[in-house]
Amino acid sequence: MMLMNKTYKVFGNLIGFLLFSTLLSAQEPVEKKYINMKALGGFIENGIPYYHLPEGTLYRPVLFVINYHQPFFKAKKFFNMGMDFSPMIGFAAGKYKGMEAGLNGAIILCFAVKASNILSIQAGSGPHYFSYPTSRQAKGFIFANNFLLEYRRRIGSKKIELNFNCGFRHISNASTKQPNGGVNNIIVGFGVSKLW
Repeated sequence: MMLMNKTYKVFGNLIGFLLFSTLLSAQEPVEKKYINMKALGGFIENGIPYYHLPEGTLYRPVLFVINYHQPFFKAKKFFNMGMDFSPMIGFAAGKYKGMEAGLNGAIILCFAVKASNILSIQAGSGPHYFSYPTSRQAKGFIFANNFLLEYRRRIGSKKIELNFNCGFRHISNASTKQPNGGVNNIIVGFGVSKLW
């Protein structure tokens, strides 16, 4: 629990810093078009555990994600909102093996920091299938809930962007089946997307 509180504190401080730095740089020229662009790309995300499961193992999924980003409106300044749709499949190896697959949707707040840089905060959820053997979480239907910070960088004048994200991920089944202790990870990911 103490580690969870420290994690929330770190993320809270990071969000405050990102928002503050965005406001400081808002007077610089912003490439309005970039923050309004749609994107389609792929991510590889790594789940970093911060506790052992009851079996003494660590759940470390590697997730392969296809991501579609859709802005909600044509922003005139440095802020926009959008939605991401992300089908994914993940595998966990080690003493026990398992997989998960599903579709997440996320609401995203985007801040253009400079002409080719966007910082975003996103919260998302979606249905998944989970097969990792642990007495903490029942196999089968689950929800994957994410809270992520993302940095997007457009490469020159090309319609390509690099994405880096990190955040908190929780999977559980909303008590539709027992056990439902949930499994948590810190997520770190990297991706490349095509813009239009």
